[in-house]
This record gives sequence, structure tokens and C-alpha cells, in this order.
Amino acid sequence: MQIKKCALAAFILATSIFATACAADMPRVASVLEAPVSAAQLPTRNGFANLYYENVQQRYGDLIYAHGSDAQKMDLYLPAHAKKPYPVVLAIHGGAWATGDKATGEVNPEMQALKYGFAVASINYRLSSEASFPAPLQDCKAAVRFLKAHAKKYKLEDDKIVAWGDSAGGNLAALLGTTARVKNLEDKTLGSPKENCSVAAVVAFFPAVSLSNYPEILRQNGIKSRFSVEESEMYASQYIGGKYDPQSPKVKAVNPLTYLTNDAPPFFIINGDKDDIVPVQESKALADALANTIGPKNVAYYVIRGGSHGGPAFENSSNLAKVFEFLHDQIGTPDEMLKTKTNKSKREGTTA
Repeated sequence: MQIKKCALAAFILATSIFATACAADMPRVASVLEAPVSAAQLPTRNGFANLYYENVQQRYGDLIYAHGSDAQKMDLYLPAHAKKPYPVVLAIHGGAWATGDKATGEVNPEMQALKYGFAVASINYRLSSEASFPAPLQDCKAAVRFLKAHAKKYKLEDDKIVAWGDSAGGNLAALLGTTARVKNLEDKTLGSPKENCSVAAVVAFFPAVSLSNYPEILRQNGIKSRFSVEESEMYASQYIGGKYDPQSPKVKAVNPLTYLTNDAPPFFIINGDKDDIVPVQESKALADALANTIGPKNVAYYVIRGGSHGGPAFENSSNLAKVFEFLHDQIGTPDEMLKTKTNKSKREGTTA
């Protein structure tokens, strides 16, 4: 590998194997949690691991953040033992824009933000079975505006909202970061029209970016794709709302790089080099373009050696500490939030 000086960060972390849990119905959680819930008490849902509930002072469930669909709801978690007002993580679940839920362990990395003093707003949004792009992005923008409109009520810092998503959610988080000024991708009739939808930073875990032929790129990488070409194109077609063609304007419209300008917020990007759904090239292309546009100091790019499409390494406390160190440096979260102190890693860029 060739080392770039002063390039965006790329740090090789611990290996992991993706693990899933058995599916079962999940009961409604109490609105107020007075004590952490042990892992043994947490059920599983829709094939995802248990949702992490520790460090929660209070939970506001199923808050309606927009008025266009039953899907437009969020669960807002306020942190225990933290100073008010709270910076906020907007948690955007993945699921190929077709599945997923705000109350599964898929958003466990985001939930770890609670111990760093962040509030966490985990959202549902319109899935592709209900509406195609830009509807999911419009929902995310409406959720940001809702948080800003109700910041005083919930003791939130409206200028420190971090968009954080994985996979399809990483795509939407990245789009939130690059499209704040793109008016035709925002629908203010959904709610909180007086607010803007800008975010202070973006955290993207193994994000979909270009919607290229992922199975073929993975084959060239020597990795067997978890999805067939037909399945991959089906999910993409449902998301864009038309026949899949990697060169089509509809595919270009869902690529965060289409809208990239030099006023984009800081980005933290991480993926695994053995990802069998989204090729590693996607995150690198996004990170490279961002570094060239907003400057390498505003971009961190990490690779988990042996990492797949999610899994324990992405929830590892020392790995997650890198996220919060970056956010502390970029948006000024208080020092006392860094409860897991680690020596700052050198952010060195790599190219294959």
C-alpha cells in the first residue's frame, strides 16, 4: 500500500465476523427507563441483535416528526449523567431501503453515543415499498428539522446534530451531509418548515454510494456477494423508482457525490475490507472526494481488516471511540464526554 501524507484518515482496526440473532417480536419499551436493561432481558427482532438501552435517562417513543406517513416516527433517547443541552445523533437504520426498523440492534453503534453524552434520535422512514427516492431522504430532512424545532423542549443542541447511518442508512446520512442546500430534495410540507436541515457532521458506516454493479465489483475483489445481481438490481430499482441502469440520472440522483460542495460538514467513514454487500471501493471513493473538496482534516476514513457488512467490530468500544474523538475535534463536544480515553491514532491515508 502507498501511504499518503496529510491525507484522509485510514486506520486498520481489529477483525470481526458478522453475526446475526434469531428473530422474534419485540415488546414495546417503557417510556421512562430508570435503570439500564441487562443484555439477557433484551429480545431480538427481525433478525437483528438486541437494542442497546444502557445509559438512558429517558425515552420518548414513537414521536411523530412528520405528517405524511405512519412510518415517520422516531424514538428519542436522552442520556443519563450528562450535561444539558445534549448534542444529538440522528440514527438512520439500513436495510437496502426496503427493510429495517428504528428499534433493532442495527442502530447499536449509534446508541453507544448515549454514554458520551449525546441524545439519540432513532428514526423510521418511508421504505421503498411505500415510496421511492427522494421520499426517504425527505423524511430524514424532516426529522432534522423536527429536532431543531423541539430542541428547547428536549434540551438538545440544535447546531450539533450528527447524521449517522449504516449501509442504506449510511447513504441517507451522507446525502443529508451533501444536500442541505438542494431545495428540490426537501419537502417542508412534512413539518417544521421554519427550520433548516443542515447537520453538523456525518458518520457513515459502510455506506452505499454509487449504486454500481456491486456483485460484479465484489467478484473482482475476490469476494462472493451476499446478493445476486438480480437481487442487487431489484433493491436499487425499488429505491430509485425505476429500471436500474448504473448510468441513469436516477442512479446519479441518489449518489451523495453528485451534490458535493466545499461547505459539506465533516465526515467519518468506516467499512470492512471483506464487506460482501457494499464494496470497499465505495467508502474510499467517498472519502477521497470529500478530502479533495472539504480538506483532509475534515474527513476520517477507517478500514476494519477482515470486517464484513457490520458486526461486533463496528460496536467495539475502542473502535467507536475513534468516532467520538473525531466528533469532539470537529464539532466541539465537551472533553468529559470522552469517557473511554485512547491515544489518538495517526490518521494516515492508504490506497490499494
